[in-house]
Amino acid sequence: MARCHTILTHVIVAWKMDQRVTIGETFLALKLDKSVRILDVACGAGAVAQELVQRGYTNIDGLDSMKGYFEEAQSQKLYNITYHNAVTPDKKLPIQDQSYDVLLCCAGFFDGLMSPRVFPELIRITKKGGVLIWNIVEGYEDIPGDFKYYDQIIDELRGSKHWDYLIPRQCMKRIVFSDSGAAFLGGYAGAGLDARGYIYTMTRL
Repeated sequence: MARCHTILTHVIVAWKMDQRVTIGETFLALKLDKSVRILDVACGAGAVAQELVQRGYTNIDGLDSMKGYFEEAQSQKLYNITYHNAVTPDKKLPIQDQSYDVLLCCAGFFDGLMSPRVFPELIRITKKGGVLIWNIVEGYEDIPGDFKYYDQIIDELRGSKHWDYLIPRQCMKRIVFSDSGAAFLGGYAGAGLDARGYIYTMTRL
């Protein structure tokens, strides 16, 4: 996998390589209607939702499998509905098909968290024409388990017309992983740890 050496610009968003970029900022740059229904996947303590609520987006639900983070998110009353569930390749979530206009996921794709094999399930609960945005660290192909198939899975789902890039993959030096466990336990729930990596913005076909 090529390292992030170049600045990527496009018609919707253009970040500087040394700028800290959050999933929330990536979503807000799309300037979607405030009424869109959003699912914050692997919502952690609610850092992504906090950023959106401050900008007038309140139709947000949260999903997380970790009890401590889940309880913290509930206590902040950021979400209309909360799901205490893991996202796994072999189990359907208790969510109907095409329920959400937007799926956001910050720091959800790591060893021991979500496998890239869950992408079909995330697509299932996204409305046609809806948006999926997530981040992942550079070097993901070396993460144990299914991550060696990460690019292949994304491309196969593009080939089968399940989704496509709404924005070309963004290669960034300082992506903020706001809800990562290390960030939360280290007292960085609001600011987050940053790392070199990628932001994906896909649309369901």
